[in-house]
Amino acid sequence: MKFIRKFPHRVILLLAFIALLITFLLWNKNKPVDDGEFATLPEGNHSSDPVNRPLTSSQREGTIEADRRLRDEGVATDVAASVFPINEYRYAPSPSGKAHAVVSGLAYCHVPSSGLRVSMEANQLGEFPPLDTHTKETVGVRLALDSVPADTPVRLVILDGGSFPSVEGFSRLIKAQKSGVVAFEYTTSANTGTHRILVQAAGYPSRILDFTAHTPANP
Repeated sequence: MKFIRKFPHRVILLLAFIALLITFLLWNKNKPVDDGEFATLPEGNHSSDPVNRPLTSSQREGTIEADRRLRDEGVATDVAASVFPINEYRYAPSPSGKAHAVVSGLAYCHVPSSGLRVSMEANQLGEFPPLDTHTKETVGVRLALDSVPADTPVRLVILDGGSFPSVEGFSRLIKAQKSGVVAFEYTTSANTGTHRILVQAAGYPSRILDFTAHTPANP
């Protein structure tokens, strides 16, 4: 009490500092996820198969709204959408652990039949976890290859059947956009099983996407 009466201004400054510190900590804790084009989602809790596990009711509501926007625009996947719905994508880490920096970056995949929107990490070999799809289904893919400069040539090669809806043939050459983004659509074949795509940016480690096609329950 004597200290408070002797140095009231110091007490006021101390209380103000404590209040400011508490406000900063609370703001930082509740800071919203960056909804920028290439942001990533927080990890949260995942099952043993975080990529293909069913959506929760709240996640499903988000994907339904995102799919409605796509239908309004007349497109099948997020690739051609005017606004990429980053907050609808659920982060799924690689089962092998975080990859080395040379293969850093995420694959954002949208599977319309299940409503799945996941952002996946590759393993040390550049392989992304398998993703369940239907046969003859068009999925949307956006790769954010952090270390690849814009305008770098990127070769896409189909290894196990399927096709690119926009072009003929089993390979195509596109250029990376800003932040190393490569966006494209891919349609699985009529056969069930593995459908891999090799993504090779000139001068950089390759990545491999893996879609496991299943026959629809009501084809």
